[in-house]
Amino acid sequence: DLAHMTEAMEKTAKEEGVTLKVTDSKKDVGSELNQVEDLITRQVDAIIMQPLDGEASQNAAKRVIDAKIPLFILSTEFAEGADIPYESYIGVDDTLAGEMQAEYLNKVLPDGGDIVFAAGIYGASWTDRRKSGFEKKINPNIKTVAEFQAKGSRDEAKRNMEDTLQRFGPGKIVAVVANNDEMALGAASAIKDAGRLDEFKAIVGVDGTPPAVDST
Repeated sequence: DLAHMTEAMEKTAKEEGVTLKVTDSKKDVGSELNQVEDLITRQVDAIIMQPLDGEASQNAAKRVIDAKIPLFILSTEFAEGADIPYESYIGVDDTLAGEMQAEYLNKVLPDGGDIVFAAGIYGASWTDRRKSGFEKKINPNIKTVAEFQAKGSRDEAKRNMEDTLQRFGPGKIVAVVANNDEMALGAASAIKDAGRLDEFKAIVGVDGTPPAVDST
């Protein structure tokens, strides 16, 4: 997750003698733009950006390009077709991640079943690409009967999953697919608290974060 990536960057920057300034926009596109403009004013040598929104964050990115500062994109890409000449993208192939989730679930549910989908942030490229990759590969006999946006948050996913469990009684849903590990852990917590783990064939996350790996 972002905390681990930041920790790794700080460690490497120290080893290489590079000054690294980390900012947190608190998931607000306006703050993201203000912080980018501040970095431009400081005349930094390069900017590493994790776009909050595949569309809206392009404005901040273009400011960097116009200032002729090298721009690197971390973890989250821009919307398809975006004309942002950044230096390179550092991260996973989000479409492939979604495809891998689908292929796994196809094996776990060969006869199909009704599932719940926990989306990250609608409009964010990592969410849209992971979701489209999943939908591209999932077998048609596996149906998404409920979907919610949990913004990548464990707590949000738990609250939404609690509501979903109230809507669908025992045996009505057999799996959960989440756009990241934190949401998968949140959904699993709600299911466990409700005493309904035995009903679920799979709770599928993606990213391989230590808490998720340790929970398996």
